[in-house]
Amino acid sequence: MTETGDPRSRQFWSFLADADAVANREKISFSGLSLVHQFHNYLVCGDPGKHFLRYFGEKYIGESAPDIASLGCGNGHLERVLATDPNASVNYNSIDGYELNPELVKYATDEAAKLDLDRVRYHELDLNHPVLGSARYDIAIFFHSLHHVAELETCLDAVDAALKDDGLLLLVDFVGATRFQWPEKQRFYVELLLALIADDLKVDLRHSGEEPKLKLAPDYPTAEQVAEADPSEAVRSGEIMEVLRSRFRVIEQKPMCGTLLSLVLEGIAGNFDESDPHIQSLILSLAHFEETLINEGVLSTDYVFAVLGKQSAGRAGP
Repeated sequence: MTETGDPRSRQFWSFLADADAVANREKISFSGLSLVHQFHNYLVCGDPGKHFLRYFGEKYIGESAPDIASLGCGNGHLERVLATDPNASVNYNSIDGYELNPELVKYATDEAAKLDLDRVRYHELDLNHPVLGSARYDIAIFFHSLHHVAELETCLDAVDAALKDDGLLLLVDFVGATRFQWPEKQRFYVELLLALIADDLKVDLRHSGEEPKLKLAPDYPTAEQVAEADPSEAVRSGEIMEVLRSRFRVIEQKPMCGTLLSLVLEGIAGNFDESDPHIQSLILSLAHFEETLINEGVLSTDYVFAVLGKQSAGRAGP
């Protein structure tokens, strides 16, 4: 996660070093549901059971051993997955994780040491003003981090320089409305789906310890409120793809949806018992409804999987 000139951003994501805090966050977010992750896999590679990182590894890495830069790496979760998860790991020679928050750099370093990941290293770096070197990396990855960067042009120019001639950039990120200023059409469908969900599933888990409160409408914070909570949050997210295309060529791009589900399920996701077949059906029905609206051009995807190459690269797209 990166700052936007405000020192608060340096510390904002420190909770990612607290396992309990991370677990509690997962209970209120759509990203905490395994069916959502399976749906992401389906959207990227057509197979719910095949992790999209495994898909990327098989298609673009194969038996090679690349040097990888993980940009805005947070608590190091992605690197541990890439290095150790049998369902999503990839071949690599080295992985450098770059993160602004010094607490998270230390946490990620300690966790890598516990797993004897001596080819995974962490560095403190502000992605708004990065120094990454020249032609060092085969692959650079933004995993839910680029939408925290204010200086997109400066950052991406540095990434372009740091990639080898045939290097690749993998983006898995939020590219929706800047500062979460959701368009009216998106709000309409979010509220429509929320109204269809039974009340027992709409108990707002963000108010634990208080008298149960139902989530009857999504939160729509102003841009100022979003910036006050985290100055880096979605700071220029709506411009990401435009700026990327001005500096890289798109080899592959897939929608990962989240346009409706992230807002509908925020604060209530933990109520959805995925062991219940009826709940499974409900989650997948909501997801496919969103997918249809995006495929028909009614809505845009808020989350994207994209593989990009240097504009002057010699690597041909698959």
